[in-house]
Amino acid sequence: IDWVIDVNLKGPLIGMRAVGQVMVDQGFGHIINVGSLAGLSPTPGNSLYSAAKGGLRNASIAAAIEWRQQGISVTLISPDLVDTALMQKHLDSGGEEVALTYTGVTLSVVDLEKAFWKAMREKPLEINLPRWRGWLTKLNHINPSLMLALYEPMKKRGMRRLAQIRQSRMTDRKQEK
Repeated sequence: IDWVIDVNLKGPLIGMRAVGQVMVDQGFGHIINVGSLAGLSPTPGNSLYSAAKGGLRNASIAAAIEWRQQGISVTLISPDLVDTALMQKHLDSGGEEVALTYTGVTLSVVDLEKAFWKAMREKPLEINLPRWRGWLTKLNHINPSLMLALYEPMKKRGMRRLAQIRQSRMTDRKQEK
């Protein structure tokens, strides 16, 4: 619990407070936090992560409102699954507990980079990647009982996709050798 909250919530909050004060003193600035679509809607199997990223989303929006009059922007980028070392860990050892993570799309680091450039140019309050998944998670947030109805079919979809990704990675590794 401590590790997940420290990395995904406390760290960004401490950083936001530290740089926020500098920005307040200088009268301008822009903070970009990386959340997750799991922070917009609870993700069974990743409840602590969802809680941490949901807390970061709330804190980012609150800070954006508080600091706006002082010339400071805050943007939260909330991506779907990003192809990172954590994803590789899930591929190697994850089971049904990570199934919902694999129901959407897999983003690349380049997709995240593009979102950062957009955030720096436009300074929106929030960027969801991809946008359609952001709307889907917000719909689930409005009506959480949807998750009860959709959980089993979504879990099956996620498990199929997880198996496909694992198979594709194994094929790629064999071809590299």
